[in-house]
Amino acid sequence: MRAGIVRFLLAAVAGLGHAAALGQYQAEALLDSTSILIGDQVQFRVKMTLPASARLLKIGVDTLKQVPGLERLKASPIDSFLSNNAVHYEQSFVLTAFDSGYYRLPPIPVELLDKGQVRQVLTNDLALRVRTIPVQPDSTQLQPIKDIIREPLKVRDFWQLGAGVAVLFLLYWIWYRFLRKNRSSAQPETTLAPSRAPEEVALEKLEELKASGLLERGEFKAYQSELTYLFKEYLSNRFECNALEATTDEILDLLPGLGLSYDWSEVLSALLRKADLVKFAKATLSYGDHEQAWETVYRLVMETRNKEEVAEEADLKEMETNDSE
Repeated sequence: MRAGIVRFLLAAVAGLGHAAALGQYQAEALLDSTSILIGDQVQFRVKMTLPASARLLKIGVDTLKQVPGLERLKASPIDSFLSNNAVHYEQSFVLTAFDSGYYRLPPIPVELLDKGQVRQVLTNDLALRVRTIPVQPDSTQLQPIKDIIREPLKVRDFWQLGAGVAVLFLLYWIWYRFLRKNRSSAQPETTLAPSRAPEEVALEKLEELKASGLLERGEFKAYQSELTYLFKEYLSNRFECNALEATTDEILDLLPGLGLSYDWSEVLSALLRKADLVKFAKATLSYGDHEQAWETVYRLVMETRNKEEVAEEADLKEMETNDSE
């Protein structure tokens, strides 16, 4: 009997400790407006408060895809600041719907890492009402259509139009005779430089980043920002996709459609997640992790570059070598 009471008290104390720990993590979902018209946009925000020892891993906003008829248009970068030994995070999303009715927005799961354990906190659920555009009834009665009372045309009705046309012809003749010839003679001939291949631009910027000294000076946030930007720029130019304005989750959704293997998706997911931790959560990575991130982007560019352009460059270099001999 006493042993059972002791076990019950220990379980109760452990449960209270777990509840107190979860109480340190706060997640809240907000809507700028709970009622919109069909096709209008509303801002959906997720706010989180975590202790300084915790790190934000993921905001599971993909849960909103389970709501039929609700569309997510864009997402803002995650904003964070430190206050009272706690880190506050906030991210905004733009939502819209084209069917009227009530939409229940389920709780958004937020994953975090604290003291070596991965935890999950849920936000509150919300309701959004989408209204149809009200149509005002026509209170007036339709009247019969009356014919236009036409006035007989006279010559003087057209003199202003004729004078205007004559002035336009005169101005055009002056412009053509004097101004256009002077500009064409004074303007130097310009030749357009050939567009550079995406891999050439990316490799050049990678070398510039490597020689910038950001790693040696310990400017890791600036280093990761430059590296992820040129990575997104290369994806946009090489595969003709809008990767520059995409979030990490949106880029990971794009990768399978670009023809990259599953192994690349895993490697790039780890690369972007670590970069987000450095840029937004002020995480600290080892020097080797930053060098490995650079090597990953370099290897991606070398493996996905346009093989036809590389072959043409090799042929041109061979021709130049033969001509010089």
